[in-house]
Amino acid sequence: MKLYIAGGCGEHGRNCFLLEDNGRYLMVDCGKGDRDTSFPQLTKDEIMKTEYLFLTHSHKDHSGGIQWMVEQGCRGNIISTKETRIQCDLNIPNWRSLPVNEGSQPLVINQNLRIIWGRSGHCAGSVWYLIEWNGKTILFTGDYKEKSSLYFCDEIRNTAADCAVIDCAYGNRDIDRNGLYRELTDSIRYHIRKGNTVLLPVPKYGRGLEMIQLLHDAGKNIPVYADSSLFKQTKTNSPFWTVQSEAISQNMKNWKGDPAVLLVSDPQLRKKENYELAIRILNTGGTVILTGYVYPDTGSEHLLKQKLAGQIAYPVHMNYSEVCGLISKNRFGNIVLNHHAGKIDDEKKITSDIKTGDTVLF
Repeated sequence: MKLYIAGGCGEHGRNCFLLEDNGRYLMVDCGKGDRDTSFPQLTKDEIMKTEYLFLTHSHKDHSGGIQWMVEQGCRGNIISTKETRIQCDLNIPNWRSLPVNEGSQPLVINQNLRIIWGRSGHCAGSVWYLIEWNGKTILFTGDYKEKSSLYFCDEIRNTAADCAVIDCAYGNRDIDRNGLYRELTDSIRYHIRKGNTVLLPVPKYGRGLEMIQLLHDAGKNIPVYADSSLFKQTKTNSPFWTVQSEAISQNMKNWKGDPAVLLVSDPQLRKKENYELAIRILNTGGTVILTGYVYPDTGSEHLLKQKLAGQIAYPVHMNYSEVCGLISKNRFGNIVLNHHAGKIDDEKKITSDIKTGDTVLF
């Protein structure tokens, strides 16, 4: 069996993995990279022959190439959670939703293909997959985080796989998760005490709700306003995906200009109205804090380059020790580390120089 890396290794974005066996194709994720034309390295023949596309979650670096694939002639079935399907908001008829609460039991797709799936702790609807196909077993963690304060994760343990594609977004850095949480909350408190507003551009789904929870747990009665999309999610999230939360935010439509934390679901500040909001906040002494990867040629990058925005990473993936721990608690053959832009080389633990365009045989 072959695993072709169509995107996502040795680079950030366009995560896409193509499995091939005897001329038949399965795919996991089809993301888009930094730029609008940065799609996975796939031939039209590979696209048209793909029978199933398993989607781990809705973020654009995992799902942004789906419409492009359909336009290139893909007629295969797309499989994801119902939440991911809704979040992607694409009108594609051959899209099947995974049955909820049955992830621990093998889901038979056909005679030679079955899957087990679990919640991955990254956002509502995000999952990992254990795919059993033609006698081989392959694990895809998707974006995986066991220690989320909000999202449930079904921990991967005592699992055997011939090949494992593992989220290693932070490379061989052991980021201090709690230290970054403190840095973010301390910075926010500082600006609020000065009577200023803090703007947090975040993805539409994922860490924004975690950050609302973080500020609630900080216990300092920090006023939090969220845009309509995020505010709605605080009221409607499923107990299957998130822990019960008492965190409170207000609809940003009701913000009157008082010192507060504002969350907008536009991490790159691509929308004109959100970029203009950032400028207004900066002009009145407030601040903009970027908490994730910044794409080139975006409003967020412009503010960062002009030193008008701060940057404090909010951890939404495993750190390096957690990656190594995951490997040690399971039995994996070939290991592919994805989501990191550089080579990962640690003689004591992991070495992975697999990059986009490479093929792994197993």
